[in-house]
Parts: sequence; C-alpha cells; structure tokens
Amino acid sequence: MMPQPKLAAAPVSPAAVGDSGGGQKWSAVTVLYAAFALTGFTTALLGPALPALSERLHISDSQAGRFFIAHFLGGFVAALASSATLRRFSARRTVIAAFIAISCGFAAAAFLEWPIILGAVALYGAGIGLAIPTITVIAASQPSLRRRTGSAAALNWINFVWGLGALAAPSAISLMLAQWSQPAVYAWIAAVAGLTAIALSTTIERERDASRRPSVVRRSVSPPNILLTALTSILLFLYVGSEASIAGWTPLWVARTGAPKTLIGIPASCFWGAILAARFMGPFILRYFGPSYAILAGIALSSVGLITAAFGSFVALVACGAIAGLGFGMIFPTAVSVFCDRAGSEASRTINFLFASAGLGGAVVPFCIGWIVSIGGGFRGGILAILCCTAAMALVEVAIASATTSYCRQVDAEVPRVLRSRN
Repeated sequence: MMPQPKLAAAPVSPAAVGDSGGGQKWSAVTVLYAAFALTGFTTALLGPALPALSERLHISDSQAGRFFIAHFLGGFVAALASSATLRRFSARRTVIAAFIAISCGFAAAAFLEWPIILGAVALYGAGIGLAIPTITVIAASQPSLRRRTGSAAALNWINFVWGLGALAAPSAISLMLAQWSQPAVYAWIAAVAGLTAIALSTTIERERDASRRPSVVRRSVSPPNILLTALTSILLFLYVGSEASIAGWTPLWVARTGAPKTLIGIPASCFWGAILAARFMGPFILRYFGPSYAILAGIALSSVGLITAAFGSFVALVACGAIAGLGFGMIFPTAVSVFCDRAGSEASRTINFLFASAGLGGAVVPFCIGWIVSIGGGFRGGILAILCCTAAMALVEVAIASATTSYCRQVDAEVPRVLRSRN
C-alpha cells in the first residue's frame, strides 16, 4: 500500500476548494472526502481480489506477488512526481487526472490477461499515489475546516475517512466477488472512479494566478536532518511493506484454510478496522507516552499478532489481523509527526523521500513474502519474514530516538549561547 498522508501541506488558493459560497464550499469538501475514501478502498482491495485474479489468470503465488510490485511501484513513481506535478499544474487538474488514471487502470484490469494486466494495475496504482498527496494539499488548505478545527484536525479527519474506505474494501470485495465476476467488479470500480473525476471537476474551482503553486520554505540541509530522513525512510519502507503484506496475503492464506468465500476478507477487515481504532485512540495515548515508546509498543503488539497467525486456523488469522492492526495503527502517523517536528521547515523539501520509500516498501516486501512462500517456506515462512521486518523496525526506531535525543540536547545547549551573544 501506498502509504496514507499525515502532514499539513503547502497552501492552495481558497478557490481551489470552492470557498466562494457556502453550498459550493461544503459540496466540494464532501466530494473530496468521498474521493479520499475511494483511494482507501482501492488501496486495500488488491489483497481480497487476489484469489479471484489468480483463479482467472491461472498464475502462481510468485506471479501473483508481481501485482503488488506493479501497484506500489506505480504509486512510488507518482509520489516522487507529485511535488513537481503540483508546481507545474494546478491541484485541481492533478487530482482530476489522478482519478481518470484510476478509472482507466481498473477498466483495463477488468479485461486484460497476464502479464499485460500488470500495466493496468500500475496505472491505477499511480493514480492512487498521485491522488493522495494532492487531496492532502487541498484539504490542509481548506479555509472553512481550518477555521473550525485547525489544519491538523482536518487532516486527521481525512485520514479517518481514508481508513473507512480501506476498512470497507476487504468485506465489500469479498461479497461482490461472491455475486459477480472479477471483471464486472473492476468495471464497477472504474465507473465510480470516473464519476468521482467528473464530480471533482464540477465542484473544485480553477485556481487563480500564482496562488496555484504551493510555496516551499527553503533551508540548507543539516546533517541531523539527512540522518533523520534516511532513518525515517527506512522505518516507513519496512512499515508499509509489512502492512501491505499482512493485508495483501492474509486473504489468500484464509482461502486455503477452506473458509467460505464470503469470509475471506474478514481478517483483512479486522486489520484495517484495528488500524483505524488505534489512530482514533492515538492522541489520547500520546498524552501519557512519548512518541518513541508508543511506536515501540506498537511494534511489540503487532509482533504478538503475527505470532498468533502461526497457528494457521481461520480464527488465528482473524486474531492476527486485529492484534497486528492495533499495533500498527499509530506507527506511521507518529513517525511522520516526529520527523516533521525535528526537521522543521526542511520537512517540506524532504517529505517526498519518505512517501517514495514507503511506496517502494509496499512493492518489494510483499513480493519477497510471496517468493518465500513459493520456494517452500509456506505461509509460516511468510509470517516469520514479516516478523523479521518488525524486529528491524524496532532497531531503526531506537536509532531515530537516539538521533533525535542527541540533536535536541545540542539545540538546548546552543540556545543559551545564542541568547548570551545577542545580549
């Protein structure tokens, strides 16, 4: 999965979200939220759709793993290009083009055969990767929401909506595939994405003049920020890769337990639902625990869930999804918030590396899990590989905590000296 956005972004013209009139303003907000929910839905549906895709295309687990590569590499390239795209074009044009790409990708994936279908999956993955940061930019700059809740709360709401879409996807896709063929389901999703593009084009006004381009605060890169960027990128690479592996491969493993088709998506739904619950509780938890402790506790809890999956039953996989989701929920937003706090204004220049690294992890790690399963490791070998990723995440988080603590001590020591020199 392309990773979900957690940041306040550079300002966009109020006209971009239809701030000129009350009804138009709120209709634009509603469409943006619905569009963001659709990105969550389409991000999470690949895993639940994998058994039907594998059956239709007659492919092995190793070949099926290439769907994850195509999906997340498309998002990876789009994430790298998003900043330049927003500078070159308006946010309105970018988000409309993103949903057109999603629509075309799903329409093509409904009918293409192996291996050409990988290109269609990459196309809708690129659309998702471009839509997420662009909608974040627009939502963070929506004046009405900022006046009522503040930009951070507005982004929390839109992340919650993304999670609702991701939560609904596994069960919804399982139920739809039980009634309709895979091409019919993908054609339906393509139609919804196309209608979303039309809705965005009619509710989001054209931006005016220079305000269409986000402003970027420039500052020289300091060594602590280079180290922090590298470590956080590694952490998010491992996190998104592990998250995508659990959500993506679990439905296939459930199918092989002999569970009915209508239950295949239950563990993944529990996983996304637990992530959503953890992110809802996150602000309250952080009142009592520091960010690093919260991240390390989440990693430990997710590891317990993964160990539970080793029993191999349907109930064990459901428990794995719920426990691992509770552990994973706070990791991404908390890690990104720590990065922004420490990097300061430099975050606006280096955040693309974090999103790109996260997308790359979502492509590489699930493929490696599929390869391990295919060469004889079985699903328990896949679980062990994900556990190795969580162990590496813990080590990286300890390094981040050490680096940020050292940096803060340097700043604390430097401030009195600067104040004395001014006096």
